[in-house]
Formats: sequence, C-alpha cells, structure tokens
Amino acid sequence: MAEETLKAKLDALLKKAIEEQKAFIAGLSDAQTAQVGTSEKWSAKDNLTHIVFWQGTFVQQVQMLENGQTPPKLLDDDPQNEINFQAHRAQSWPDVIAAAEDSYSGLFALLESHSEAELTAEKRLPPPRSNPLWRYFLDTGFVHPLTHYADFYMEHGDMARATTLQQQIATYTANLGGEDTRALADYNLACFYAKTGQKDSALALLPNALKTLPSLVDWSKQDPDLVSLHNEPAYQALYA
Repeated sequence: MAEETLKAKLDALLKKAIEEQKAFIAGLSDAQTAQVGTSEKWSAKDNLTHIVFWQGTFVQQVQMLENGQTPPKLLDDDPQNEINFQAHRAQSWPDVIAAAEDSYSGLFALLESHSEAELTAEKRLPPPRSNPLWRYFLDTGFVHPLTHYADFYMEHGDMARATTLQQQIATYTANLGGEDTRALADYNLACFYAKTGQKDSALALLPNALKTLPSLVDWSKQDPDLVSLHNEPAYQALYA
C-alpha cells in the first residue's frame, strides 16, 4: 500500500479541526454564546473571530503572492489581534458561526490547488514566512484553533478536556513530519504541562525536544511557559 501523501494528511487534519470546532460550539452554554468578552478575557465568540481572521489572512496572502500581488502589511500580532477583536466584538453569534464554517472552505480550496511538491518546497513564501507551505496549513488550520479551544476549556475549569486536546495536537502534529516536527510538538506540549502544574510530564518531554532542536535552547531559558520548572533540578540539569 502506498504511503499516504502529506497533502492527504493535511486534508485529514483540517477535517479533524472542523470536528473539534463543532464540538467546541456544541459544548457552549447559552450564557457563553451570549457573552461579550474584553481585551483581557476573550469570549467564545472572540476566539472564533480571531481564528477566522488568521485563516482568512493566510488564504488571502498566499493567493495574492501567487498572483504576483503584494499582500497588505499587518501589524504585530498583539495590536493586530486587538484591532480584529474590536472590529468583531459586536458581531452576531449566527454570523460568527457562519464565518467559522466558511473559513475552512477557503483552506480546503487552497490546499486542493497545490501539489505535493508545492506544499513541501522550501522558501516558497517570502520572509517572515520561511517554512514550507504545509507548515502554515498545519498551524493555521489545526494547531492554532485547537490551542484556543484547549485554552478556553482550561479557563473554564475543564482541565481534562484541555489536556486531551493538547495531547491530540502533539500526536497529530508529530505524525505529519520528521524528527524536528515531533520535537517541536513535544516542546509545545511540555509548555502546556508546565503551565498547568504537570511538571513531571513536562520534564519528561523537554530533554529530547531540546536535543533534537538545539535552536530552542536559548528561548527555553526565557520562555514564560516554563517558569514553573526553573527551580526543578531536572530542568536545571538540562543547561548544566
């Protein structure tokens, strides 16, 4: 049997992300769907409009670049996210749901229009997008939205569901690429464990992640997600 192509794996991940989006929406209470968030604490609606914005932006940027056009320059993430938050905070819940569903149609169409070679080509997009195109489908269509759902579950007291979702992100991501991809997935999962008091689980993943991706070592020393580990002997031994 022929090995499944990367394009087919990405297609499956996008479908998995849609399932998680539906589960996220279905699990919300009436109060949560009606909640108006703040800049400091986003509501369910704010999380969805944020996800939709960045998915749409990715699709637009790729299409414009491939048509020989220059995409509009965006602000840094924090100010751009605040602008998007303010622009959509009064959007109705039905409109948010419709936009969230339509957003994946754009991603699927863009994925279908690219060959395996185009998805894996190095430096296909201009800086700062230095990774192959498939990485942005993974991040924008799968990792980014599921991370927001997990954070929402955690903020609302469902740590078990948040943990399961973060573990799924790591597992599906690791199965998509080589050792570097697996190491990055493990590092991100270790960060989640460290933020949520699961220190032993975090420390079990970090050594191999840092060994496989030495470029993470300097950042890991200042990564705010890992602060809870700083006094742990096993953490300190990583940098001895």
